[in-house]
Amino acid sequence: MDDEQSPVVGTGALPEPRVLVFSSSPLSMELEVLPDQLVGQLLPPSAADVVVEVESGACTHVRSDVHGYFVVTPVPSSPLRLRCDTATGRLVTDWVSL
Repeated sequence: MDDEQSPVVGTGALPEPRVLVFSSSPLSMELEVLPDQLVGQLLPPSAADVVVEVESGACTHVRSDVHGYFVVTPVPSSPLRLRCDTATGRLVTDWVSL
């Protein structure tokens, strides 16, 4: 029998992504929080202007594609909320800390 031990695989696993869902008739937004970006989708899918507002009042503007997908980089470190306007309606999220 061999006394040699198998190498230990690193335990510094990356944190699991979190998914947040915001709903406001007739729109909803799914937001996946990853270490380096936020990936979102608007439902029903549509192109839209998405505004990411942080606690200081600074805003970042991104555009979703026709399928409702958008990406925000980098991930803000302070509480934020998202606003979006589509042909269907407007959605404004609550303030959240990521």
